[in-house]
Amino acid sequence: MVTPVLDNSAEVRIVHAVDSVVVDVFANGAELLGDFGYTDTTNGYVKVEAGDLDVAIAAANQGIGNALTNLSGTLTLARGESYTVIAAGDNGADAQLIVLTDERENDSANQGKVRLVHGSSASAADPVDIFCLRSRRAATSRTNLRRCCTG
Repeated sequence: MVTPVLDNSAEVRIVHAVDSVVVDVFANGAELLGDFGYTDTTNGYVKVEAGDLDVAIAAANQGIGNALTNLSGTLTLARGESYTVIAAGDNGADAQLIVLTDERENDSANQGKVRLVHGSSASAADPVDIFCLRSRRAATSRTNLRRCCTG
């Protein structure tokens, strides 16, 4: 059950998938998360004001002035919406922010939706195999995964 939004807020969940670096996450110039490590995720959603949200990610204890341009930008967040923001890639120029709008409600009482995102470039996480097991069937490709999980 999703709680109705009664104020001008949005929700953001943050995932750190950039290998080998601890970071500080800033929102509108203030530190939102400090010493945020690889594979860390916020505990649920963080409530923020809807509208434009300036985000910046810098190496831990280096300050917002040293934020990485490829992991900084302005997010436009709609009132009442929920988002997952993933810092993805390697710890160089290939890192990027992935912003996903989350669906918190489901249209069906007996089915759910699953979203899988592989955002890490860590050598221990590459490549990955995704399996959907149902009635002892395994899906090893996108087509088979869709078929397996949808019936």
